[in-house]
Order: sequence, then structure tokens, then C-alpha cells
Amino acid sequence: CALDAASTLRVARDPGGSRVLEAFVRGEAPAKLKAKLVKKLQGEMGPLAAIGHASHLVEASYAAADMQLKEAIAAELHSHRQELEKSRPGSMVLRRCGIGAFHESTEKWRQQQTSKQKTMDDFSREFGETHEDARNSTPPVERKRKRKQAAEVNE
Repeated sequence: CALDAASTLRVARDPGGSRVLEAFVRGEAPAKLKAKLVKKLQGEMGPLAAIGHASHLVEASYAAADMQLKEAIAAELHSHRQELEKSRPGSMVLRRCGIGAFHESTEKWRQQQTSKQKTMDDFSREFGETHEDARNSTPPVERKRKRKQAAEVNE
């Protein structure tokens, strides 16, 4: 990512900019570039998680991170836990990143993360797509709506 840390943070706080960064982190970019971007946001993950549009970027960053970076993000979110619990986006990020388990026991959290990763790897091997591919695919209702629109255009 060519932006410096301050510029990256400014983009992350912007509604449109956060979605662009989220798309980058969820996309096909090399893991090394994604990690570089996520590291520029370290120290600000807690405040970003409380912002509705930026909370998606925090979740995407967490999902794309390796175990060491995931743990750093979890520790940061945990340190902001009381403030995050007061906001809807913040509480959702806490739940989706397993910060409750992190609070109880870091070792328990590590075991859960390892188990989740194994499940996702098994899914990928079995079905030939990653968890992110499945999550980002078009929902059946949307596919049906698009087919109906195409049929109406062709009539």
C-alpha cells in the first residue's frame, strides 16, 4: 500500500474509503501486501471498530491476518472492549472476532482460531472455494432477481 499510516487511517475513516480498503483486504492481493496495510491500522483498530462503516474493514483485516497479527488485533480490540460493547458495530466486531474467548483465556482463543482455520481449510479442500469466496458469492435471492430481470428484458 503506497499510502503512509496517517493517510491510510484517513481513508479508513471515510465511508467510501473504508469499503475500498475492505475490498483490497478481502480480495486477491498477496497476503504480504494485506498484512502491510493492516499493520498501518494497528493502534486504531478499536476506534475504527466502533464506526459503522469502518467496522467492516476491521473484520476483514482480522479475517485476512495471520495468527500473530490476529492476536495483535484481538489484544487491541480487547483493550477497547468496554467502549466497543456500547456500540452496535463495536459489539458485533467483538463477537465476530471472538474477543469474549480472548478475554477469558488467550490460550482458549488461540485454540478456537486454530479450529476455525482448520474448518475453513477443510471446506476449501472439499468444495474448491475459500470461505471468503463463499461469503462473497451472490446470494440465491439476488441471483433469482437478476434472472427475472434478464427474462423481462428479453421478452
